[in-house]
Amino acid sequence: TAKDRATGRKANITISNSVGRLSAADIDRMIVESEKFKEEDKKSQEKVEAKQDLENYVYQIENTLNEPNVAMKLKRNDKESIEKALSEALEFLDIANDSVGKEEINATKKKLQRSVTRAFASLNR
Repeated sequence: TAKDRATGRKANITISNSVGRLSAADIDRMIVESEKFKEEDKKSQEKVEAKQDLENYVYQIENTLNEPNVAMKLKRNDKESIEKALSEALEFLDIANDSVGKEEINATKKKLQRSVTRAFASLNR
């Protein structure tokens, strides 16, 4: 509030810092958008984690196959079946793109696990 003493005139002025700031409508819109993309982000993260899990499993099995005590005890056809399953899993990882979902990645890992379990069963006989 300002008052001119000579004339007695008053004037009110409001100062706000709105230049370069988001409006309430912009903020609300951004909140709605973030909620919309939250589920997509979660699915994407789960897919990345599943893919990394499969990659880690593949390399773990490759390292196990290269251990001398395992390589010597494992039958040749069992080793070949594991290597074939590993090759298929790696090929899947190479061609896996955005259209491949977490479920398909997990199914590929389970298929590999079945092959590995079947082949390694001969070590325990």
